[in-house]
Amino acid sequence: MSFLHRITLEPGVCHGQPIIQGTRYPVTLIVDLLRAGVSADEVLTDCPGLTREDLVAAMMCATLLTTPEKHRAATEFGCGPATDPAGIGAASEVRR
Repeated sequence: MSFLHRITLEPGVCHGQPIIQGTRYPVTLIVDLLRAGVSADEVLTDCPGLTREDLVAAMMCATLLTTPEKHRAATEFGCGPATDPAGIGAASEVRR
């Protein structure tokens, strides 16, 4: 099952980065927290309005955007900006 419908791009929100729909939480924030070892329960407590499905959607989006051969699929699902060939923004933005 895909939860990518939970990811959206809004030019005026978070500089147009992929975010969890209906929030201002960028996908990169969710992925960075989980990668740093913060548990899913802690993320859900610290980020009101998020669901477990949102966390899964963030990880699915990140996987699609960081796998070159799957980039086309990511943009087809609206999970990455079509104008950015890498689909993830500048390197300096990714590290934040």
